[in-house]
Amino acid sequence: MKITPTWIATFETNVQTILQNAWDETASDLIWDRFMDVKTSGTRRELFFWLIESAGIELQGQGGNARYDDIAATYLEIENEDSGKNLELTANEIEDNQMASPMLRGMPALDYAANWARQMGSSAAYWPQKSLFTRLIANGLTEAGYDGVPFFSQAHPINVANEGAGTFSNLLTGAQVGSYPGACPIDIVNAPTLDAAHTNLARAVAYIQSLRGPHGETRRLKVKHLLCGEDLRKRSAEILSTRYYGTGQGSTENVISTYGIEPVVAPEHNELGVYYLACQWQKGSGGPFIFQNRKPYSLNTFTAYTDVQLAHRDSYEWKFKGRNGASYGHPYLIFRVQPT
Repeated sequence: MKITPTWIATFETNVQTILQNAWDETASDLIWDRFMDVKTSGTRRELFFWLIESAGIELQGQGGNARYDDIAATYLEIENEDSGKNLELTANEIEDNQMASPMLRGMPALDYAANWARQMGSSAAYWPQKSLFTRLIANGLTEAGYDGVPFFSQAHPINVANEGAGTFSNLLTGAQVGSYPGACPIDIVNAPTLDAAHTNLARAVAYIQSLRGPHGETRRLKVKHLLCGEDLRKRSAEILSTRYYGTGQGSTENVISTYGIEPVVAPEHNELGVYYLACQWQKGSGGPFIFQNRKPYSLNTFTAYTDVQLAHRDSYEWKFKGRNGASYGHPYLIFRVQPT
């Protein structure tokens, strides 16, 4: 093989095609965009501001009693980071179409490049979901969100500008206290019967959908997804999808199947018995989690090089990289439910 501008153009087109095909194949099976709002970034760090929803209509009698709201805001800072991987081939490896490393045992260089491209395309598509589970959900009990408390907490301020407004919990665990439901297990160990599991899930949903916002009125939250691991695949389907449970004349109508909650099973989630209830949200308004795009993943190119420039190179390095960030969003849009 002779390294020419034509060869370089053909090689890079093939690599780009393989990258894109692997990306598309992987992306079709991912679930991260149901829980992460995508933001576009134009600099190293971005500040996102949200007005505190404290304004509302009030009675003013027959006039002369106008009220004015002090509008407060909270913000979230997200810093972008580089991520990616490089492909390096020497001129000899390309011309001989044989990898030089003893570990690769003379593998054809073009096969090596194609395999690398498939892995990179798949990895890039998967990166937001990997960030969601390994960087955010995994650390949600200890890392703080924009309100200064751990993202999954029993003490989120309802209004960050007014401590007297009280708190709410997006961590359901322990004992039931008043309207707070505590742990709401649906697993077969802590909720041995489907009836118990249904009751527990109904309690969790009732608490979430009754929460009030800074304006003192209900947030009108609607639980949209139940996110769980493989251990709850069967149970979540039974609870959310079947129309009846039980046997014979004692069959019970599954009212929860009318709630419209979709089960989402993620193999990345491996905490037994733990599940998450995520609420409906409008894209662009800030979801439970944020994925920020500064630079999409792309591959550098040598297509602009001439024959002379190519001949002076002993190796070629293709860099596949992007720049992005991931962060916690609104804590009232996702709830961690513990089995105990």
